[in-house]
Amino acid sequence: MYKYVNAPAYKPDPVYTDQHCLYLTFSNGFPLTESQIFNFFNRVHAPYVADVFVFRRRGGRGPPLFGKVAFKRTLTPESIMQNREKAFFNVDGRPLWCRRWVTQKTKTASSASNSSLRDGGSHHGGDE
Repeated sequence: MYKYVNAPAYKPDPVYTDQHCLYLTFSNGFPLTESQIFNFFNRVHAPYVADVFVFRRRGGRGPPLFGKVAFKRTLTPESIMQNREKAFFNVDGRPLWCRRWVTQKTKTASSASNSSLRDGGSHHGGDE
């Protein structure tokens, strides 16, 4: 009657919020792989790297230009960024830029109203 009594407890996958993540950009022609990024951050912040994503271009043409790293603790991105807007790292001889991850849903109304920019306000930091 109770054949599931000895079943293991359900443990849902953790949910990583924006505070757990950093947005990564690579120089054109110098992409990094998921394993390069994972190993780089794990050297200093082990075992707190949860996952790494490198976003491929549509159609697979050209090297990837950006990615995302998720950490298990919200303090890890804070310690990496140290109150800086951008942080630069050299990973295996290739440039890596980091900034805080901000999803479209969490952008403030003021940043969403920057439609006077030439590109419609699609990037963080104005029309630099």
